Amino acid sequence: MLDQFGDELARVRTALDDLLANFAAPDAQGPTAYAEQMTIDHPELDTTTLLADAVVAVETFHDWLFQA
Repeated sequence: MLDQFGDELARVRTALDDLLANFAAPDAQGPTAYAEQMTIDHPELDTTTLLADAVVAVETFHDWLFQA
């Protein structure tokens, strides 16, 4: 993605790195907030799965953006 967005992506790198840090582990604030909201909206969903999915999704997104 850096080759497509170059400077634009570089300018928001710090914010995206912070996002990654906030979703670094299932007990971090990002996945916790996500799972809390999702269980309100969809009480049938498994909280443990939501926590893990949030971590994997943000990590995958970040890796995709900054792949070499």
